[in-house]
Amino acid sequence: MKKKYRVTLTEEERGMLKTLVSTGKAAARKITHAGILLPADEDSEEGRQIDASIVKALQVSRSTVERLYCVPNHVAPKGSAPSTRL
Repeated sequence: MKKKYRVTLTEEERGMLKTLVSTGKAAARKITHAGILLPADEDSEEGRQIDASIVKALQVSRSTVERLYCVPNHVAPKGSAPSTRL
């Protein structure tokens, strides 16, 4: 599936997602989505991981990974307000 949106997180957003994943005190779906967005971030120091490596690391389906950042509700375009929906 062709990517419609690039995932670019600010330092604040990245920190919030890392905290969410590390504490584990949220709904499983929300933690999983945060875990997908972190390695999909193109502005991270490590660089963006390919979908296949995200799928393998998190043990989720490829469609889950693709759906998360191919839908505008999940990822705000760069420079706009971040979406609160994970």
